[in-house]
Amino acid sequence: MVLEYLDKLERDVIIKGQGDLFVTGQRKYVSVKRSSLMDTKFGKTLGEVIDTDIVIAFEIYGLIRKSRGFMKHVGMLRKQNPGQQIKSIKCPLVNFSQIRYEDIARLAPHLMQGFPEFKERLLKLRGFK
Repeated sequence: MVLEYLDKLERDVIIKGQGDLFVTGQRKYVSVKRSSLMDTKFGKTLGEVIDTDIVIAFEIYGLIRKSRGFMKHVGMLRKQNPGQQIKSIKCPLVNFSQIRYEDIARLAPHLMQGFPEFKERLLKLRGFK
């Protein structure tokens, strides 16, 4: 349930809403290193890669998921700058906590009903409840 909903949320809201209100102005430096939460049950359940070629990152309660496009962009930068260490890149960073119900209703109304339950499951999985 969590992974299915997360995939739909990323595809229908995060990627579709690229450049929308909750993404605009949120270009931040994102570390190329693996998130330390990837070794926890929370990280292992959610995974670390977003299935899109768009360069974007998605932060969910401290866990940063990066797109395939993010990884490809880092690889390209490493080839262009041999011998230099790439520690972070500036890209759109969407924070889960900033996604409003209105955004979901406008971009993917079919996800509205399951959003509160999804959020509760994430909190429980993260260990907050």
